[in-house]
Amino acid sequence: MDILIKTAAIAIAASVLGLVIRKHNPDMEILLTLAAGTAIFAGAAALITPLIKFMDELAESAGLSPALVSPVYKALGIAVIGKIVSDVCKDAGQAALASSVELCASLAALICAAPLMRTVLLMLRDLM
Repeated sequence: MDILIKTAAIAIAASVLGLVIRKHNPDMEILLTLAAGTAIFAGAAALITPLIKFMDELAESAGLSPALVSPVYKALGIAVIGKIVSDVCKDAGQAALASSVELCASLAALICAAPLMRTVLLMLRDLM
């Protein structure tokens, strides 16, 4: 839970500094947001390793091959990165660009999941 407290502290500090900076130099606020977001993402990355380890253990105990689990990880990564980039674009006042990033992330996640969908459909066909 230390990471959550550090994340909250960074977010609150960046938000307060952003309010002060916005009055004098709005362009610097975006850079502050990017820096704070990067710091928070780096902290969150420490939580990813135990989560992936746990998910791999679950998949192994269920008898799933890594080829079936890998697209889920990729789609999750695409969703997280797409959301972060979209939010930064919205903060910068670029709503249209944010929508384009969200669309691209959605399509990329679908492309990653396509082999998994094919495998599931083949398994269902074999059951019938």
